[in-house]
Amino acid sequence: MKFSTAALIASTALIATVGLASAQNPPGSLFPAAGGATTVDGDVGALPGDHYLCYIVDKKIAPLSVALKDQFGTFQARVIAITRLCNPVQKMYQGKTTEVRNPRLHYVCYRIDSNQTTRMVMVKNQFGTDRFPVKGPTELCLPSLKQIVPVNPNGGTTNPNGGTTNPTGAPH
Repeated sequence: MKFSTAALIASTALIATVGLASAQNPPGSLFPAAGGATTVDGDVGALPGDHYLCYIVDKKIAPLSVALKDQFGTFQARVIAITRLCNPVQKMYQGKTTEVRNPRLHYVCYRIDSNQTTRMVMVKNQFGTDRFPVKGPTELCLPSLKQIVPVNPNGGTTNPNGGTTNPTGAPH
């Protein structure tokens, strides 16, 4: 099955990780209020998402302006390059295996420029609970479909839209 470049991006969304629970932030609240949370409530195993293994990509794109809203606020950003491809991954840790629930859902992450400030967060996951500062955002990750492109015998790849590239990425 072939995908056009436009079809690669399924929709735009930030990867949301954990909401902090407090009196002002009922569990399940999409954009909890900032403030003095001292614990992260809930069963991490009940979270519906997959685990992802991300690979480095370095591809410039024509800059795009986007308006974004997340748990830290609303802001403008410029999307300037593709930085990562994240695949769903099966993970084994401390005798527990986390299976892939949605093998078709991948994320393509884009480098962004923005002027957001540092925030403090507390997170809870299978590796434990931790509190740390989060600096301004650096990437916007979009749910995406992915197709592995076969490598040609000369070291180049086959373009899913036709044609081939040599090992340097130049068309030939």
